[in-house]
This record gives sequence, C-alpha cells and structure tokens, in this order.
Amino acid sequence: MRRSEIRGVSTPALVAGLALASLAGCKEKSRTEIIIGIATDLVAPAPLNNVRLQALRLPDKTVLGDQSAPISGSIDNDYELPGTYAVYSENGTADRFQVVLTAFDTAGKVVVERKAVLSLVPEKTLFVRLGMVSACAGKSDCPDTDTCIEGRCAPQEIDSSRLPPYEAGLEKQVTCAGTVSFVDTSTKLPLMVTGTTCPNKGVCQEGVCLGAVTGSFTATQGPPVAARSAAYEIGSTLVTLTGGSVLAAGGIGPNATPVLTSAETYDPVTRKFGPAGSLGTARVYFGETKLVDGRVLLAGGINEGQAALATAEIYNPATKTFAPTKAPMTVARVFPALVTLSDGRVLVVGGMNDIQSYSLGSVAYFGALASSEIYDPATDTFTATAGSLSEGRAFPHVTALAGGAALALCGASQGAPRASLERFNAATGMWTAAVPARLPGTASQCDSNVAELKDGRLLVTMGPANDVWLLDPVLGTFTAVGNHPVTPPAMLVAVLSDGRALYAGAGAGKQAYLFDPVTSTFAYTVGEMSVMRTSLMGAALANGDALIVGAGTSSAEIFHPGPALAGGAASAAAP
Repeated sequence: MRRSEIRGVSTPALVAGLALASLAGCKEKSRTEIIIGIATDLVAPAPLNNVRLQALRLPDKTVLGDQSAPISGSIDNDYELPGTYAVYSENGTADRFQVVLTAFDTAGKVVVERKAVLSLVPEKTLFVRLGMVSACAGKSDCPDTDTCIEGRCAPQEIDSSRLPPYEAGLEKQVTCAGTVSFVDTSTKLPLMVTGTTCPNKGVCQEGVCLGAVTGSFTATQGPPVAARSAAYEIGSTLVTLTGGSVLAAGGIGPNATPVLTSAETYDPVTRKFGPAGSLGTARVYFGETKLVDGRVLLAGGINEGQAALATAEIYNPATKTFAPTKAPMTVARVFPALVTLSDGRVLVVGGMNDIQSYSLGSVAYFGALASSEIYDPATDTFTATAGSLSEGRAFPHVTALAGGAALALCGASQGAPRASLERFNAATGMWTAAVPARLPGTASQCDSNVAELKDGRLLVTMGPANDVWLLDPVLGTFTAVGNHPVTPPAMLVAVLSDGRALYAGAGAGKQAYLFDPVTSTFAYTVGEMSVMRTSLMGAALANGDALIVGAGTSSAEIFHPGPALAGGAASAAAP
C-alpha cells in the first residue's frame, strides 16, 4: 500500500506526522499517540480540491505541522481521503494540542473548516475521526470556541479518555450508524460499515464509538430514615446545606401515602442518614430554597386535606428544627418555584391552587397561577410583586440572575405546556418578556428539571422532540447540543462540582449518563444504580459525588465519578 508521510515541526514533547493515504503498519505499541482519521462526504476534485492540515501545541500554539494536500478524486493520487494524521509525544506525556482542517475548492475558497482540541493519553494509541462534511459547508455562525460537527455547532474539545484504541484501517471503516455517509474520494464509494450501534454503553459520533466514562454507584451506610418520594416536575426535595449535609423533608411515603411531616439529613462523612426534626405541617409538592444564611425556606404544597397550602416553614440546620414563618404566603400554592435572588430575598413564582382532587400523590387541578411574591428573610414575611407573569404556570423553573433579576421558563397550566420565557426585575417587581422570548425552533414545551451549569448557562430538555439546548441568559441565545442518549430521557440528579450534569433512572433504567459542558456531549457511566428508580431525588455533594434517594424505596446510593467507594456495596457495572 502506498503511503505518503510528512512530519511536522517537532518539539521535545510532541511530533506530528501526516499520512493522507494510510498509516497502516506504522503504529508503535505503548506509544502516546492519537491517530486522527480525516473523512468527508464531499466529492473531489469539486467541490473538494485541497485540504490544509495544521497542528498546534497548546497553550502556546507552537506549530507542530502545517501541510496542504491536493485531493484529485483519482485512485492513483498520493493524497486522498479518508486519511490519517498522527500526533504523539516522544516523552509519553499528556500533551494538549489543536488540529485545524480546512477544505478548499478549485478557486481557493474555503468550503469547510473543522477544529478539534485533544489531549494525549500516556501509553495509549487512540483514534478519533474528524469529518469535513457538506452539512457544515459555509457554516460560519459557530462561536470561536466551537466548530461544526455533523451540521451543528459543538465545542472543539474532545474527551480523549473516551476514544477507542487505534487499529490499522480503522479510518476506512464506519463502526456505528451516524448522520453522515463518508466516502472514499478516490473511488467515490461509501466507507465500509462494520456496525450500527455501539457496545458497552458507547455513543456514536461521526461513525466512531466513543466509550462510557468512569463512574460508580455505592450504597450508603444504611437506608434513609423514611422511604419518601416528591414531585419530579418541580425538582428535587433534597437541599445541600452549607455544612455539606443534605436535607430531605416532607414528601409522600411508600405507595404514595401518607403525606409526611418527617425530615432527615444525610451526612457525607459518615454516609448515614439521621432524623432532623419534623415539619409543622405535612406537605408534598412544595417549593424550597436555601437562604443566604444557610437556613432553608419551604413553602406551599398540599397534604391529605386536599387543600393547597399557603403556609411556609424555615429549617434551621444548627438546631435541626422547623419553625413557621411570621406570616403565610399571600396565595396558597402547589407546585411553586422558589429561588433565592442575589439580594438575599426569595422569589416565589406560579404554582396552582384550584384543586379538583388529591389522592395517593395524584393531583387533579384547574388552571395555574400567574402571580408571584417576595419573601424577605429580614422581616420573615411575604409580599406580592407589583407585576405578574403573562401566563400562569405550575412547576416552572426559575433561575436567579445578576442584579436581583430572575428568569422563568417551562411549566404548564392544566396540561398546556408553556413555551414562553419571562424575566423578573427586582427593582420594579415587574415581569417582562425575556430574550429570547420563546423556546427555540419547533419546541413547544420544556422539562422543568433544568440543569443550572457552573458557567451560568442552562441545560434545557425540549419537547416533543426530546432535544437538548444550552440557554445563555446573558447573551440571550439557545444553542442545540443534540439529544439525550435514550428516549424517554433519564432524570436530572444534580450538577456535580466538576461541572458535569448527572442523569439517571426513568428511561435509562438503572443506567446513568453525564453531560459534559466542555464538549457538549452525553456519555454513559460505566457503573449502574443498584435498583431501577422511576422517580428519584438527587443532590450534589461537596466532595464531587452525588446523593440519590427514592423513589419510595428504602434505599439510597452515592454516585462517585471514579471507581467504587470503599466500605459500601458497589452496584452492577456494564462489561
């Protein structure tokens, strides 16, 4: 087999080698290297006539290689696609680099540009495919940190730990069904398809299976004090306290009865649960938020009396006691949203209170509330805001913004989902249309369990297509990031301290997966939960783990981003 290899400028750490025909037989064992498969669905020599490939060491952007190659579309040409490009470390170190691929037409005009940022993995030779595809032709609206992958903007960063080992000829194969049909530019034939789905929880990207990420589940040291469930529509009823423990209060018991007054805390040091007082009023489907001083406000909900509650209570972690607020809310609310604003006050939004019936955890109701109110910890009282939402919504998601502002989205009114977004102005107490004012594309609804990422963006699951978007409240933009790896999706557990969002249960069964905001990709975890949880409550822990409780079961477990924790029963793992 003919091969043309051109070495780039080497440094003491990195060397770049280019082989646009083949790299078969050139791989060394235990070499710290990434083989980049360059592929396309474009026809040569038009519109694809020439490819320029640059490799840059990061962060200083030292040039490792800069090579242009003509793509003639002829079998006897030295340079055709698919081809390969190798970057390796002579010292076996986990160096970081960027690759920039640029495709030109016969007039020298840019057809497609593709970028990627990767890190070498010591003593491993890995493979990644970078596609220059027609779906990205002329696409120039991606942010500087993004690139075009299969027609959509996505981060340049690729998680090298998920890449498969390189095997000779892998660049000429499609190992899983993707959205692009890659071709051999010399024969004009599609690349050989060797598989449709990815084994062992892998996810397909550009015809290559990306592996699962490390993650394990371990049972807590003893079950919760009470088996309890809450309302997934309004998020978790677990609150991570300032000292690191986690509060669980109220909810409903096994078989959806009774409504509970009990409360308990989980200690991440001992990995045990312990009692934490009792609510003054049994309640479920309430809202809660942690105050600036570390106490927790719980407001509204419903109990066996079938009436919406206007009462509210404050939990004091120092004394492990609950106390009623000086005055109730101005309006009774079931499924309200509570958020602590940047000025320390609490905004209470929406909900509903026209109850038709309540039985065994199921609520039948009419309409939804458009009103909102402010709780002031200084006075321990609630005050109605000057303005109201443009439309009522139960179980909305509300996010605090800078300057005391807040953003409301999602929710529904008697089964009618809300597609609008509204912004609260703390200075005026008024609500106005947000920017953007509505959900993107054809989305008509969104899941109220929105992941609030560490960088301020919101990860939102849309309906009815089950697609996922990143909302930047500052820029006022939505960016598509693809779909959950399973339909229906798993449930949001928490945003971990490392910035990734953990999902588990529901449509994923016992499985779990993580969303990485750096790469904007989902990846299954190797470990699985010990039991299926059709509903669950979750909370992030300060040590990077997450607590998962429920639903209605007398068990809880810890998700750990690394191997299984010692001293606990590890959950089943995929082979």
